[in-house]
Amino acid sequence: MATDAVQYDPLYRGGGDDHGEKFDATKSAALWTEAPLDHHDSDETPPVGMPPPPPSSSNPLSEWKLELFGLAFSIGCMASIIAILSTYQDRPQADWRGGALTITGTLAVFSTAANLSAALAVGACISQYKWLHFKRMPRSLTDLDLLEEASRGPLGSLLLLVKQPMGLASIGAAVTLLALGVSNKG
Repeated sequence: MATDAVQYDPLYRGGGDDHGEKFDATKSAALWTEAPLDHHDSDETPPVGMPPPPPSSSNPLSEWKLELFGLAFSIGCMASIIAILSTYQDRPQADWRGGALTITGTLAVFSTAANLSAALAVGACISQYKWLHFKRMPRSLTDLDLLEEASRGPLGSLLLLVKQPMGLASIGAAVTLLALGVSNKG
């Protein structure tokens, strides 16, 4: 019974039976090694087992839409904080018409939203730096681990700054840590 299961395997190399595909060394090499596949024209379908190529984009910023939106939203929240503070400076709190939220609560909401949306963009930038760092030359896996942890939050950012500062990623890690000081402590 076990031999029947092996004979039905499409990559089974033995026997002359007709149960599976015949073994094709070029297909197997392309799927199991890092050998490049033959290039196909754009009219043809991609090789079996390979995803279709992504649509080409003429705008390099199109892949950064979410991060750019996060930065713009963060800047908008900070501008809102500045507008509220400048409008209600030296005025009594009774002049506030914010509904159920007090002026302090509204500022806390805008501050938290700005912090979170900026963290999204900073984390993505640190992750992108990771790939740029490895593209230049071979690096140790420790670098990969440090950059990956730094993109995930404050503890990883602290470890990156303490163990091995790395260019622009260190700036992102510092921004992540400084954002902790801006957080609301009720």
